[in-house]
Amino acid sequence: MKHEAFDITHFPIARLHVAPENPRSDDTVDPVLVDQLADSIAENGVLVPLIAYEHEGQALAVSGGRRARALHKLVDTGVFDGGHMVPVRLVPQDQARDMGATEQITQQRLSDRDELMVYNSPAFRSMSDGEIARRLGKSVTAVKQRRAVHQLPEDVLTLVLDGSLSIDQGYGLTYFHEDEDAMREMVSVCMSRPGMDLNDIRDAFKRSRADWSKSAKAALTTKEAYLAAGGRLQEDLFADTSFILTPSVLDSLAHIAGEERIEADYPDAAFIRYCDDLYGSASPQMHPGVDRLTDDERAEWAEIRWDRYRHDEEAEPEWFARYSELSERAEKFHPPELVELLGVCWTFGFSADKPLNVRENCLPDDLEPLYQGGWLMRPEPVSDMLQEGNEAENVKLPAKVAQQIGEIRVHCLRMLLAKKPDRVLAMFAEQLANPSFSYSQTLFHRDDRDIVSADGVQEYVRQSPDWVKIASIDATKESVDSTTPSNHRKILAKQLLDRLSLASVNRLPEAQEALLSFAQFTEDFFEGYKKPHLIEMIQAHVPADKLADVSLDKLPKKQLAIRACEACENGKVFLPLGF
Repeated sequence: MKHEAFDITHFPIARLHVAPENPRSDDTVDPVLVDQLADSIAENGVLVPLIAYEHEGQALAVSGGRRARALHKLVDTGVFDGGHMVPVRLVPQDQARDMGATEQITQQRLSDRDELMVYNSPAFRSMSDGEIARRLGKSVTAVKQRRAVHQLPEDVLTLVLDGSLSIDQGYGLTYFHEDEDAMREMVSVCMSRPGMDLNDIRDAFKRSRADWSKSAKAALTTKEAYLAAGGRLQEDLFADTSFILTPSVLDSLAHIAGEERIEADYPDAAFIRYCDDLYGSASPQMHPGVDRLTDDERAEWAEIRWDRYRHDEEAEPEWFARYSELSERAEKFHPPELVELLGVCWTFGFSADKPLNVRENCLPDDLEPLYQGGWLMRPEPVSDMLQEGNEAENVKLPAKVAQQIGEIRVHCLRMLLAKKPDRVLAMFAEQLANPSFSYSQTLFHRDDRDIVSADGVQEYVRQSPDWVKIASIDATKESVDSTTPSNHRKILAKQLLDRLSLASVNRLPEAQEALLSFAQFTEDFFEGYKKPHLIEMIQAHVPADKLADVSLDKLPKKQLAIRACEACENGKVFLPLGF
């Protein structure tokens, strides 16, 4: 008997089967729920018709798979026989998939894997995300998330569908759809770490892509401008943001916008300059400002500045009144006539909340107007005397050598102070107790980015046995908890010595002793100097009669470096220029 489409008719249980298009697979259907449904059907019958299409005399259910299984269970247990009739709504096969999928996903929740299969059913493939969302009563975002999994490479999708990867991991892998190599690397990680979830994978992806909503550069422009300039974004299907795929485009836009904003905020700046680093060793120099002290007051202030804690305010009110007066007049400020000679340096911030970092009152490249105006002290020239007539040539110390010298001085000081951990702690206590210290007077850096590394200068500094010992103490939490107070002090001293600042070598009396004790130079170090410096070193420490037959200015720099090193006995007799 041929039935009309959309008829509600009755089929015997023996001719009722689950259609292959039905998303509820045998291994995901809860047998307990099937038993409960069988009990209900045995008592009340089938209340809601199954949706099926007819094929070769059989009714294949695209919706009602659990009911069909419950009915066959009742046949198996003898409650019904195979000829027992049940209500079925017949629909055309081409529409059955669509109607079945819609009903399945809006009824009792499918398993995650079965639900994924529904979203990839032929009935939905030609629909937009919005159409599917309206049909199923889901959000557009939820539809995008599930359909994105089906865009994974076939072999990766198979791992998700067969359970080798979790559904959560499948969602996470969609982040890498633009970089298949990175996706496959992440698949390997997920296979080795079954507990890895969506957030873990998203965090791994974020390490290689900037988040638009958190980017300082993105805060300076708009998505529309970025996209119009050829930039590409990857929508985050699991959060309200996007990821930046073409950072070079954003860099260009952000630089232009940042420059314009600084120009608007500082219209009177002598110059505006972008700097990669405003706070590290390569940060721009700033004018410290001037005070309102006379020369006599400045000398008086220098004598009493650090004596405040030696006086009693109640017993010596006049002394404290004078101290307060001088302290106020000693405060640095930048008068307008000075400000107009200084500039502004800027760089990008670290978050969208503060997209720009700015340093005001930066020194220009040409310092002559500041010297002439009396705003800076003109430095004493470094003279390298070359015996060429009666002329003397001023040779500037190479910046790389000057920086290296400073780092060597700091590391030598570490070697010496390693045997005085209590002295180091006392210095730190002094710094904490005197918050009025300016940044340039700070003995220990507060910011890890300013730490003076020993890399590159260790070969010029002899290792102190005390430093070796203090550096070898185990500083793990377990060891610290169980060690002695003496070792506690040494561990803290080592951490502080790692943060020793360049300013410390100018303030601590041990600095010169440290150089004499631990500096050891090689010809490689002397090669950093210019030839006039090397010639001066040799002439200062080699008897003139031994140089009578030598024309130093004609020797190659390598030979001069070797001679300078020998003349200075590897730095022990003569501390190179700059020390």
